[in-house]
Amino acid sequence: MLEVSSILRENLPSYRIRNHCGGGNFKKQFKKADKCGAKVAVIIGENENANNTVTIKDMLNQDAPQVEYPVSEAADAIRKLLNK
Repeated sequence: MLEVSSILRENLPSYRIRNHCGGGNFKKQFKKADKCGAKVAVIIGENENANNTVTIKDMLNQDAPQVEYPVSEAADAIRKLLNK
């Protein structure tokens, strides 16, 4: 997960990237992300880790679906999401 954070920081230097490695279910973690003002949540669960992917959630549009991307495409996907 820290490797993904490094990739995102390198490719998105004007954005703040925060890690939350704490426990709790996804609902609690999304609440924490929302509370800190996150515009995007990047999810790296067991499946994502095994497949070298991330799941991206638009926190500004709660009705938007979560979308899975290869790690190599994550920064571009986040950039597009934040610049729409």
